[in-house]
Amino acid sequence: MNPEGHVSVCLDAEGRQAPEVSFELPGDVEGLVVGREPQAALRLIPALYSVCGTAQAHAAVTAVEAALGMPVDRTTAAARLLCRVTNEGWQDLGASVPVAMTPPSMAEMRTWLNAGRKGAMVLPGPQSARTPETTVFSRRLDDPLLQSLGGHDMTARLGARLLELAGLPEDMRRLIEDDGYAPAANGGGDGFGYAAIDAARGLLMHAALIENGRIAACRVLPPTRWNFDAAGVAARCLSQLPAGTDGDRLGQARIVINAIDPCVACEVRIN
Repeated sequence: MNPEGHVSVCLDAEGRQAPEVSFELPGDVEGLVVGREPQAALRLIPALYSVCGTAQAHAAVTAVEAALGMPVDRTTAAARLLCRVTNEGWQDLGASVPVAMTPPSMAEMRTWLNAGRKGAMVLPGPQSARTPETTVFSRRLDDPLLQSLGGHDMTARLGARLLELAGLPEDMRRLIEDDGYAPAANGGGDGFGYAAIDAARGLLMHAALIENGRIAACRVLPPTRWNFDAAGVAARCLSQLPAGTDGDRLGQARIVINAIDPCVACEVRIN
């Protein structure tokens, strides 16, 4: 089982057709934790992910806390953020005009959770012809320094990554002082809860339902599902690759893919 999923990209040899981008959903991680007590499930989740285990654990813990009606502790959130920074890479991003993303509401997340694996290919919330982007660049768009760079090219995206790194100490200070961003965590008061955290590659969401002291249902929505949707940012960026030899275009495609999401295995080919 591959818990991270797998990305596949096919480029047209002549560069005339739009690239085909698909994301193979991760293995049934949810099936491994449903029926377990929350403590046992939370010990298992980070062990399943080779690259982003810390971020996955953070999202899972926050979702379970929301399901149990536990308030978000900002000091704990700051410690978890620091732990992620020290354990994960902060790679560069590719270029594409961002499509703003509105995080799903609690009702939309509940509907998505209830759909289970049968609705796995459907993203929560309204569907769009251009799937929203969730990257460091998209979440830093309002930063005045980033806006001063202008455009949406590699320079701006690299700038967003640097701004993210430079701002982390201040973000953690504000969390500790109860004056900053905290992970979105919402519970319905009936055992349902979900969490949305800003991981290195984008917004990572977990949803959980607890009944009779055990996890009755849970789902994981990684940033890759949005960014590597057939109409997502990766497809939009890859469609702008310049003409060149197969070797050049394969190299450029890998740079773009690794920039957007270095956490997931990817196959790139030219037909």
